[in-house]
Amino acid sequence: MLQWFYEGRKAPVAPYAELIRDYRPDSPTAHWDQDYVNELFTAEEVELLRDYLERRGFRVVVEEVPLPVEPGQVPLGSIPMTKNNDLYLLAAEPGYPLPFPVLAYFEIPHPPGAVDLGVRYLQAALHMLELPEVPEERLQEVVQRLKQGQGWQVTRIVGTSG
Repeated sequence: MLQWFYEGRKAPVAPYAELIRDYRPDSPTAHWDQDYVNELFTAEEVELLRDYLERRGFRVVVEEVPLPVEPGQVPLGSIPMTKNNDLYLLAAEPGYPLPFPVLAYFEIPHPPGAVDLGVRYLQAALHMLELPEVPEERLQEVVQRLKQGQGWQVTRIVGTSG
């Protein structure tokens, strides 16, 4: 599933206080809330995007976001890209006709039988603590509970230093 969003809106379509519940511009997380609402489409933008995508063969389902939004939402454009997710740069396609830039966030499914990085992390932690091994199925349950309950996920970041 592709989750489309407006990339790089420079100014809000309405005052932030109308778009974000209990908006406080001095809050340390205000920029996240601002980025989140700036990624949302107006009704006119939705119609232009829907028409363009449907002409290209996409099935479009629009989910209306009730305003004001609750603070603390995560903007799609701020989610770090990993081997589990990526962005589709619709606006970078040749001949892109819309007057605003659109990207799509999507998750990449794990191949069947792949060992979750979180399980490997827990296995390494148990080994370093010299604790007994735990069956992989049990570790997978723990990883799933941490993802669902806490939103935690282990991600490997690979990079180079200059």
